[in-house]
Amino acid sequence: MNQSSIKLLVSILITTMLVGSALFIHYNILLPCMPLFYEPDQEIVWDFPSMESSYCIDCHTNEAVIAASTYAQDLPTPENTGGSGAPGPQLETVEMFLVSEDFLNTAHGVLGCITCHGGQNVPVQEQAHAGMFSYPSREFETTCGACHGDITSMYSSSIHYNLQGMQHGLLEFSNYGSFSDAHVHKEVFESDCFKCHATCGDCHVSRPKSYSEGLIDQHFFFESPPMEETCYGCHNARNAGEYMGMFNFDSDVHNEMEMTCMDCHPVSNFHGTGEMTYNMWEEELPSCLDCHEDKYYKEASDLHHTVHEGSLSCQVC
Repeated sequence: MNQSSIKLLVSILITTMLVGSALFIHYNILLPCMPLFYEPDQEIVWDFPSMESSYCIDCHTNEAVIAASTYAQDLPTPENTGGSGAPGPQLETVEMFLVSEDFLNTAHGVLGCITCHGGQNVPVQEQAHAGMFSYPSREFETTCGACHGDITSMYSSSIHYNLQGMQHGLLEFSNYGSFSDAHVHKEVFESDCFKCHATCGDCHVSRPKSYSEGLIDQHFFFESPPMEETCYGCHNARNAGEYMGMFNFDSDVHNEMEMTCMDCHPVSNFHGTGEMTYNMWEEELPSCLDCHEDKYYKEASDLHHTVHEGSLSCQVC
């Protein structure tokens, strides 16, 4: 093979690699992320802001740099979340904010920090954090909704987001019709009850802000949130804590079988349905009969499940 043929072959190989790389970026990164950079009624312009986040990554994946920060120690000691009974643990800064390098290869990680969090890709912390959103999912319709619009379009109706049940319960308890008539109660609701108001990130990537704050596991996203780090943060003593046997009660038999909240509660209890409900009792709540159909009092063969003729709920016994 002469020198000309070798040059031609090398040229073809290089061209093939460049075209392949361009196609990969186009179809696997740019196209899936298009919704992040334009409004639905806006003409699409192929002028993407930089997703380069190398300086963010250099700091937030460096354990020594994160450990040197006093941010976690400067936070107030976790307090009672407002009626559920237990404060969260005071975590070290590394536990709260270190990002795993493996996360960078996940579907969310490849987007780059700045895509969701904003800020600037510069080496000076004050400049890098200018305009940054610590909790991007607070604007879930424009952040998470860019890719998960089928879910975020319904989430404003979720009782985990709007806390309609707690709001109506407080008003009924105090004999007021609305917060416009009860300014003190509105203040109580917004400063205490509303601490448990959740957005996407409070379940899928972080611990609830009212509990211990910080990342659950180095920024990895959980399709099914770990209940001991998320559900327990807001529903601790009265629900999740008792279920897990953490408050002078034996652990529930279903917990012993390694069942989580999500094994019984339908996803609509968390993401909403698009329809506003007055309180949780109007939701599609789980029933013991969903699994234990043979214990329905009209069909059960044992006295324990027939004697009360449906007048007692299963939980009483």
